[in-house]
Amino acid sequence: MRGEDTHQRLQAVNGSLQARLEETARSSAEHGGESKDLTYFLVDVKNGSRFPLRGYRLIIGRSNVNHIEVKDSSVSRVHAVITLEDGQYFLDDLGSSNGTFLNGSPVIRRQPLSDRDTIRLGESIFTFVQRTRTANREETKKLLHL
Repeated sequence: MRGEDTHQRLQAVNGSLQARLEETARSSAEHGGESKDLTYFLVDVKNGSRFPLRGYRLIIGRSNVNHIEVKDSSVSRVHAVITLEDGQYFLDDLGSSNGTFLNGSPVIRRQPLSDRDTIRLGESIFTFVQRTRTANREETKKLLHL
């Protein structure tokens, strides 16, 4: 039953984002899309795992149906979403039980992300990183003090 609830909730989230994502895709195509010189990803502060941000949305939560599965009991099954609109990434909470925090402040509505922003979901902490494609893993580790 819980798996069905999670699946239905994820479908609802995907459906509500679809129109916005289609508009973003059209707008990005008109403006040349994402910069070829930049790459974006989340870094798990605890273990250094990197999650590249590709496409127009990334759903984060405890369920294995998410783009990033977070093994943390304080994280909701479908917790937060990162979307790309007009070349800018945004973070939004998806009605999670324990909230989503950006740089220590609760995310009440969609917030823009900037390089080195800290995202907290439950006990899990991620850093949003924007790097040139030529920046290597060692430079990223130095930046994040890993």
